[in-house]
Amino acid sequence: MNSLWQSNCLSIVIAFAFSSAYAQTVPDKVNLNEITVKGARNTPAQSNGNYTVKGSTSATKLDLKLKETPQSVTVFTQQQMQDQNLQNLDQVLEETPGITVLQDSVTGMGEAQYYSRGFPVDNYQLDGVLANKYLLGGPRFIAAQDSYLYDRVEIIRGSNGLSTGVGDPAASVNFVRKRPMAKSAGELNLKYGSWNNKRVEFDYGGALNKSQTLRGRIVGTWEDGDSFMDRIKRKSHAFYTVFDWTPTDKDGFTFGFSRQHRNITGAPTKGLMRYSKVTQDYDFELGDSPTHWIDARDVPPSFNNGAEWTFNKATSDNMFAEYKHHFNDHIKLQTAYTRSHTKSDLRYGDMGVNGYAPQFNAATYDFGRERDKYDDKAFDIHLDSRFKLFDQDQQFIVGFSGIRHTQTRDDYNFSSSGELNVDDAKPTGIAAMTGEPIDRNFYLWQAIPLDYWNNGSYPMLGYNRAWEKKLGPDGLISRDHLASEQYGPYFALKLKPARWLTAVVGGRWLTWRDKGGGKWSFYKNKNNVITDDTVEMPDEGYAPDHNKSSMYHDTVRKFVPYGGVIVELTPTINAYASYTGILKTNNVLRNRPAYGEGGGWLPPITGNSKEVGIKGGLWNDRLNFALSYFTMTQKNYPTLEPTGSRCYEWKYGGENGNEPWCFQGDWEYGTGKGYTSRGFDINLAGQITPKWRMQAGFVKLKIDKPYDAPNSSNDLGDDMNLEYGGTYTAPDKTFKFFTSYDFTPKLTMGVGMRWVSGTKPKPWGHGLSNGQYYVSDKPKALWQPSYSIWNVMARYKINKHAALAVNVGNLTNKRYYTNSRSNFYGKPRNASVALKIKW
Repeated sequence: MNSLWQSNCLSIVIAFAFSSAYAQTVPDKVNLNEITVKGARNTPAQSNGNYTVKGSTSATKLDLKLKETPQSVTVFTQQQMQDQNLQNLDQVLEETPGITVLQDSVTGMGEAQYYSRGFPVDNYQLDGVLANKYLLGGPRFIAAQDSYLYDRVEIIRGSNGLSTGVGDPAASVNFVRKRPMAKSAGELNLKYGSWNNKRVEFDYGGALNKSQTLRGRIVGTWEDGDSFMDRIKRKSHAFYTVFDWTPTDKDGFTFGFSRQHRNITGAPTKGLMRYSKVTQDYDFELGDSPTHWIDARDVPPSFNNGAEWTFNKATSDNMFAEYKHHFNDHIKLQTAYTRSHTKSDLRYGDMGVNGYAPQFNAATYDFGRERDKYDDKAFDIHLDSRFKLFDQDQQFIVGFSGIRHTQTRDDYNFSSSGELNVDDAKPTGIAAMTGEPIDRNFYLWQAIPLDYWNNGSYPMLGYNRAWEKKLGPDGLISRDHLASEQYGPYFALKLKPARWLTAVVGGRWLTWRDKGGGKWSFYKNKNNVITDDTVEMPDEGYAPDHNKSSMYHDTVRKFVPYGGVIVELTPTINAYASYTGILKTNNVLRNRPAYGEGGGWLPPITGNSKEVGIKGGLWNDRLNFALSYFTMTQKNYPTLEPTGSRCYEWKYGGENGNEPWCFQGDWEYGTGKGYTSRGFDINLAGQITPKWRMQAGFVKLKIDKPYDAPNSSNDLGDDMNLEYGGTYTAPDKTFKFFTSYDFTPKLTMGVGMRWVSGTKPKPWGHGLSNGQYYVSDKPKALWQPSYSIWNVMARYKINKHAALAVNVGNLTNKRYYTNSRSNFYGKPRNASVALKIKW
């Protein structure tokens, strides 16, 4: 990969050196995004200065205007991302109507968790080609995807199995890369902001020969800074280069390469437990173990519960190639291939994630190391045909696409148990169980005294150092091999039997395979015991046991349908209805498939998504609006189901207090009654006048789900225990908008706001803890009232080449949580200033 990196850099230097010879022959116009593509009538290859585009192929691959697309679509152009200073995917989706972003830590350290219409977002595309979170860097790195490398980000809400392969009721995100243009232009942005954040952005491109058949573009970013949380350091850089070559008027080739790197130090993977259930040892006088609920909501946003020696380093390389051939003006063949390779190394030491009790001088302690390698390949080939029928323009697409993911992980991790026993707190962090073997799956590392934490300078335990020596192929502790692939043919037809009526039909024959396995070792000393004072694990006297292993595999084959009808009410307004299928393998619980009773596989998740609404495009589609109503049903979602013969103690709860549930017993996975969500969606985006731009959206949502859903970080429940409810992932109402106005030819000002209705857990609940279920007595501590975050911007043109911009985020310095259970907050008030230079 290093040789590839060096060769790319060398080719860029040579190409752009030769391009200077032709600089005077190419017209000088500062528009990095202007490009025309043969055959594209509605969907632009690159956006302009607006907050929307005329059309998109993200939902169906058909060249449809947004007002003809029978689904809810939001587009973030590079212009809007610059105006709002949105630098990564986390920030873009945070401003997207109808999307909920869960953050457990700073971007790139915690796992990305996005929800749309109450369901997790798992589907992605790169220039319309199948992608997943691993192809985009992995579950942590994807949140830090640098938005400056892309011309725009398109979000399709609802199921989108036709384009993304898997019908998922949430949403899909399509990253549209920047492309070369014939006219030479460049841009340099120098930014400085709160917490010593420094960022440089560079973008230059143009023709590389006199005939303009060879064009190139180079984009790069560099960033260095701190965080609103104490002791955290962040460094990153991104590089992207792309070349277009059109040797004939019928053939076109595109080649590109990108690298993104990020290094974060001193950060936790999750924040402090906001409301902790803590216990003490058995009290013989009381005849019980005392239980306490600790409210930690007074911890300031700057508090850092990560050890100073933690880090997450990740590098993701992506290469892609495309070929287009126009047989004539009506038939086009298009092929695309992309490959991504990511290496990440995470070491963490988190205090208080599962329990924080300063009153008792105790907190839980979790630590571990994860080294991941992802290799992902995706391809797409399709034939695009346009023809006349009924005296109307029709379009038919048929193709085949697929994606394959492989992953290798070497890791060790020691997690505290679900409850904090404050009497187990020891300086070594070990809640010792004398006589038990040292097994990585036993919850031995439980609690530390807080006076040993010392603001994160708590040292790595001897066990940390010893286990890290064992990490890797030679001293394997744990190695997982995971693989998944999906592929299949698809088709899409745009049929207009009359000028005022359009039908969109299509489908995909999907084959999905999951397979994987792992093995791990547990090391034991000569006495096969662990004692309170054991803090080192010498090599002598320890022997690995590689007999533990696990294997699983699954295959799903099914047809996923897509259909829509669009009726033209006026030349600018359409009514529409759509139906899309849902199909997804049962791969909850850390992306491991769930087993049914007796070890059999649960059937795949199925269902459908229905949507009706009105869409319009005003002033030659420079302003798009939509009003829609949607319902989505998902079946076969795995739920924990006890049997009467295996339940030792039943209790009753629910809103009326009469719903039975198993307090103690053996639970197994089964297929529950599923989930249903419904609501309506209002969106407006584009130019209201030539000087006034806006994007705004309001979403009202109601979701019904069974209370017995599994306790899983990849579930419709919240990020940890279902005791804390699921409403944070599905707020009843959200409203987001941003608008900017050119007050003078030199001065532009803008304002934005996002409002989220109050969220709270159910009035009752339960969370899995060592096989027992319990009811929280004070869930109100986890409520979050409605809140609004205001942002403002101003830009002043110094001359035709330079401008000065200022952005202020969270203007009112509102304090709010970014998840349902921990004390991790959204950013406090922050500001940045930028010098923008164009030529």
